[in-house]
Amino acid sequence: MSDSANGVQKAVPGLGRRSAEVLSALRNDLLEGVFPEGGALPTERELCERFDASRPTIRRATARLVEDGLIVVRQGAGMFVRSTSAAGAPGSKTISVMAIYEGELLLTVQKMVLAKGHLLCAYSQGSSYWDPKQERLFLQRVKEERHKGIVAFCSPVGPTNEDALRELVGAGVRVVHIEHYSTDLPAQPYIVCDYRRAGYAAAVELMIAGCEDVAYVAMAHSPYEELLERGLTEALGEHGHGYDPRKNRFDFPAGRFSEDPKTLAQARSKIEAFVKSAVRKSDGRTGIFCRTLGLALAVHEAAGRHGIKVPRDLALIAFDFEEPPRDCPVDTVYVDRMASLERAIDAVAATTWSPLRELVPPTLARRGSVRASSRRRSPK
Repeated sequence: MSDSANGVQKAVPGLGRRSAEVLSALRNDLLEGVFPEGGALPTERELCERFDASRPTIRRATARLVEDGLIVVRQGAGMFVRSTSAAGAPGSKTISVMAIYEGELLLTVQKMVLAKGHLLCAYSQGSSYWDPKQERLFLQRVKEERHKGIVAFCSPVGPTNEDALRELVGAGVRVVHIEHYSTDLPAQPYIVCDYRRAGYAAAVELMIAGCEDVAYVAMAHSPYEELLERGLTEALGEHGHGYDPRKNRFDFPAGRFSEDPKTLAQARSKIEAFVKSAVRKSDGRTGIFCRTLGLALAVHEAAGRHGIKVPRDLALIAFDFEEPPRDCPVDTVYVDRMASLERAIDAVAATTWSPLRELVPPTLARRGSVRASSRRRSPK
């Protein structure tokens, strides 16, 4: 039984309560076959009367059904249930996956798709590292080949390909995003991490541990990083001493991953200077939140070289895309991105299209770098 049937209405991001109620009812009607495939939906006026709702309320709900690929609007004719037979090549068994995965991770994705009885068409963002032009060419080919669906990890570099994504939906291709390409939620279905909540949770952990000053270790300006910092800022503003990026943000030097000894030495020196400065300027314990576990491990290593004890002198927490190992020395707020990817593939491969719109909450794995006693506890 659906949530709406039980009288429970889940919040829908981007929609008001009444529009969400109308959306839920119409989606249930579509999935249960109340309106036949290819058939017309009630007119906007009829829907207003049925739900005792205003035209803007109805339009917001039906616009979401269009974005989800469940209905089409024909100018001057009305709204119609999308015909699956006309929405792609008959029996299409190809699923496209856009991601930054290569090597073993790509093999894992391939197994996921094959296990669903489908073929994988992969586009690796890692090879071009965000090339909107190449991405557009790929999206166009997906449309022309009428793939069953696409799991999208789109480029955050402008110009974005929002128009190409809309065309895919219009052609009947199922679209599910597994990553933000802007700080706003995607217009199409998605299952993405709630990064703002992750940043908020990390800040709260540090404040509970008694950290007076909190710094953020960044490395780029991707949407997910901006959302992490936004959550951190909100928590420190509501419960702490505030956050000033001019004073409390440290841009991690990319040279830390260089193979050139001189460049590597310079990067290490910058990290050590940051750690020493962060600890020295604080009256109490210092807290540091890092955008990835890899950056946090480098900070942890730099602290150790200068006799700075974690967590006695420095509380350290990171964000990452998988649960850290049991022997990891850093507390981590994480989300399982591969699990989200698998759920997206399941949705695309399913016989019935049920669009996902889900912000995945993060999980905290305590490893003893924020509170000493937490090392003996099991992760939440």
